[in-house]
Amino acid sequence: MTFFRKILGPAQNKPSELPHIEGEQLYCNYFEKTPNWGDSINKYLLERISGKDIKVDSGRQHILGVGSILRQANSNSIVWGSGFISKKGNIKCKPLKVCAVRGPLTRKLLRKKKIDAPEVYGDPALLMPRFYFPNIEKQYTLGVVPHYRDKDHPLLKKLASEGAKILDISKSSEAFIDDLLECKNVISSSLHGLIASDSYGIPNQWVKFSNELTGGGFKFQDYYHSIEQYEQRPIPVEELTNMSLTDIVHRCQLKPITLDLDKLLQAFPAAERQK
Repeated sequence: MTFFRKILGPAQNKPSELPHIEGEQLYCNYFEKTPNWGDSINKYLLERISGKDIKVDSGRQHILGVGSILRQANSNSIVWGSGFISKKGNIKCKPLKVCAVRGPLTRKLLRKKKIDAPEVYGDPALLMPRFYFPNIEKQYTLGVVPHYRDKDHPLLKKLASEGAKILDISKSSEAFIDDLLECKNVISSSLHGLIASDSYGIPNQWVKFSNELTGGGFKFQDYYHSIEQYEQRPIPVEELTNMSLTDIVHRCQLKPITLDLDKLLQAFPAAERQK
C-alpha cells in the first residue's frame, strides 16, 4: 500500500492527474519573516505528504499552500489551499495552476480575474490530525491563541490570572498542537488557532483583540464559508473584557468539518506515491 493511499484511506481514488514536481526536492513559498504556526506548517505537511526534502524558492516551480499568500503567486506557483488576505484580491500574476483554494470567497475573486479555480476547498492545516494526533490529557478549561500581533495585549494577563492557558502561535508544528490539546475550549484571534481547534475537534470561538490584522475578517469568512459556517462573528475585545471565563467558554462551539478532506489531498500537485 502506498503512503498516499494510507492517508487517503483504502476506499478512495488515486490522486488526480495534475502537474507533478519531479526530483528529490519539492519547492514551496510561504511567509517566513515572523515565526507563525500557520506559515511554518507548510514544510511540515509537504514533507509528510510528498516524502521529499522541502525548500523555499519562488523562482522555481513551487507549491503555494497554507496561508493568505495568493498575492505572492507568480507564474511558477501551483496553488494548493492558499487564500487571499482581503476582499481586494490583489495578485501579482496568474499562477501556473490552481488545484485548490482555502474557501469560496477566494475562488470567487480568482474567477473575477479570469483565473480558473476548481471547487476544491480547504486550508491544508485541516489535514494535521492525519499526521500528528498524540494522546494528551486535558488540563485547561480555556486556551487562548493570540495572533502574533496581539501577543502583548493586556487582556491576556487577566485571562491567564483566571486560569486560562495562553498559547504561543510561534511554536513548532507539533509543540503548538501539544499545547492546544491540553485545552477543553479555545478562543483565538489567529485564524490558524481556530482552524487547528476545528481540526482536532475542540470547541472554539473567534475573538478580536485589536484592529491590527490586515484585511479585516476576510480570511476568517473565507475559511468559515468553506466549512459552511456562515454566521460566525468575532467577540470584540470590549465585550471580552467584561466576560467571565465561564461566559467565554459558553460561547465556544464545536464546528464539524463538512469538507471532503480526501478531495483536498487528491488535489495535491506533487502526489508522488511512496512505496
